[in-house]
Amino acid sequence: IGFSTPVAPGQLAGMLEGVYIPSFQMLEKWESEKKVTGGFLAAQRAGAIIMEASSAEELSSKMTSLPFWGLLN
Repeated sequence: IGFSTPVAPGQLAGMLEGVYIPSFQMLEKWESEKKVTGGFLAAQRAGAIIMEASSAEELSSKMTSLPFWGLLN
C-alpha cells in the first residue's frame, strides 16, 4: 500500500478506521473460512496471499471488495 504524496495525520487516522482495519478484518474472516492464506514478507513492506476462488471473476470480485484495493501498488 503506497501513497504518491504524504498523508496528513488527521487523514491517516480516518483511513486506518475506514479503510485499513476493515480490509484486514475481511481478510481475517476469509482466513477463518479457509478461503485465503498468506501474510507479510520478512524484512519487506509487502505481503502475499493465496485465495481460493472458483473463477477469475470470483477472485476479482473478492479482491476489489477490499476497501484498500484502490491503494494497493
